[in-house]
Amino acid sequence: MKIILSRKKKIIILSALILILVFIIAFILIKNKNNAKLANNSSSTALKIIYLSEREKSKLNIKPELKIQVLKRNNQGTATAWKIINNDSDVISDFNQVKVINPSSK
Repeated sequence: MKIILSRKKKIIILSALILILVFIIAFILIKNKNNAKLANNSSSTALKIIYLSEREKSKLNIKPELKIQVLKRNNQGTATAWKIINNDSDVISDFNQVKVINPSSK
């Protein structure tokens, strides 16, 4: 069975296919762009949760039973900023939660 389409119908079908293809590509690009933003945001503010070891607590004269989260380390690996964790809700998992206190300004 041979289907004969007029030139006008061929143009309409071709235009519809091109339009659908453009929408699919745009959707994929937008989705990838949003995923990249989420990945960038999470990696820039996400904080790996690490605690002071017993040895580090000993060196800093901190009671061994205290739970201390390390917020920052220097190039040598020494903890330079930390937080005492009294409850699980005290754990910082995002840098946006960190409030810097400068002891010299007191």
